Amino acid sequence: MPTPTSSQEFRASGDTSAGEAARRAFIVALRRALHHLYDIVELRRNPLCALFNCGSANDVAALRQILEEGINTLKPAPGLSPTSDAWRTYRVLYHRYVEQFDQASVAVNLGLSIRQMRRQEQLALQTLADWLVQRYRLDLTSHFSQAHLEEAASLNKRDDAAHDYAVAPAGVAQELRWAQQSFPSQAVNMAEVVRLAIQTVQPIADALGVSIHSDVPADAPLALAQTVSIRQALLNLLLTAIHSNDAVRIGCSQHSARIQIEIGPIRRRTEQDSERLAIAEKLAAISGGRVEYRDIGGQAQTACFALPLAGQIPILVVDDNADSLQLFERCLINSPYRFFGTCDPEQTLPLAEQVHPRVILLDVMLPGVDGWEMLGRLHEHPSTRCIPVVICTILPQEELAATLGAAGFIRKPVTRDGLLLELDRQMGAEATRSGSNALHIPAVGAGIIRLDE
Repeated sequence: MPTPTSSQEFRASGDTSAGEAARRAFIVALRRALHHLYDIVELRRNPLCALFNCGSANDVAALRQILEEGINTLKPAPGLSPTSDAWRTYRVLYHRYVEQFDQASVAVNLGLSIRQMRRQEQLALQTLADWLVQRYRLDLTSHFSQAHLEEAASLNKRDDAAHDYAVAPAGVAQELRWAQQSFPSQAVNMAEVVRLAIQTVQPIADALGVSIHSDVPADAPLALAQTVSIRQALLNLLLTAIHSNDAVRIGCSQHSARIQIEIGPIRRRTEQDSERLAIAEKLAAISGGRVEYRDIGGQAQTACFALPLAGQIPILVVDDNADSLQLFERCLINSPYRFFGTCDPEQTLPLAEQVHPRVILLDVMLPGVDGWEMLGRLHEHPSTRCIPVVICTILPQEELAATLGAAGFIRKPVTRDGLLLELDRQMGAEATRSGSNALHIPAVGAGIIRLDE
């Protein structure tokens, strides 16, 4: 990684009034972009889009990655004193802009006054700006002028007036839409997410004299969620709890197909408490989760943060090609679906009776018995007649599949997006048939069953 130049070195390389104005305009635009790091609309309006050749929605996402790369690059090497200026610069940038904490929270975290915090934030922005200029060899004078400086400074003042970028309701909606579009759901280790969330808020808890105790086991079930959104939801719940208690406890339980993280006591003493909780609820919804509250007396509640478990919907794949089975298995990793497969078509019925699949993916060209004959057997057998069968073949036989009663058709070669889209469609059709929006997910055995041999 290139070593960032100092502000003095940067100024020496272009010590003109135009160059200084361009640099100031760049830093102001950078600050605004970081303030709106998760707001696709505001990022697209930012002059940095033109500077980094970002125009489309995908390019705007690339701009966000560029800015995060810069912050992560400034993280000091292990062994450097935690009280060093380098660590302070990194922590200011990370907590303020990646985690979107307000100035007051970061100031408490770092043991600074608000005045010191503002000074540190300005120095950190200058350091990041210098790194970006050197890393991408930016010609600022061709993109920024005094007019840019005045416009960006005016917009930043408007941000500061709103409680130093305490997120306004309209901004929250934009950021949540951005999060929903930008971050994929995956299998998430909730014990690790909770541990990192506690680590993040621990300095604030220490400053307030609040103890945090977690009973979340290291082997807690995996949740299917967007890591970024659920981490921010947990941080909002924890911040609310530690600002109104001497001690905070975090528990964990499992209910049917959901894992539940319990945080308490929660008390809504201020408008900011209510805002944090409202945002946590919206962030949880992005991952198909929910936050509910259980009264525990004395105007206190326990927040119950429930998320769907990962890999709970069994899918049976019947394909005589071992490589194809491996492809299906990889496609279902970090999805709501659990893979079960066999290369032997004669094992289809015994395996279906054992794992109770919600969908069967069936190849056509099978040894001994072709897929069409197997489709008929599945429709006739009392244990499998109600299970939707999706035909997966390289042959252009979609019309035949529909005529013979297949619930769906996927043309090989299979893509992960196409497979998950079809499985989601089958789950939606099942919910419609049952007259319910909630899917009952039966418990299945751990691990992957394969009868290839």
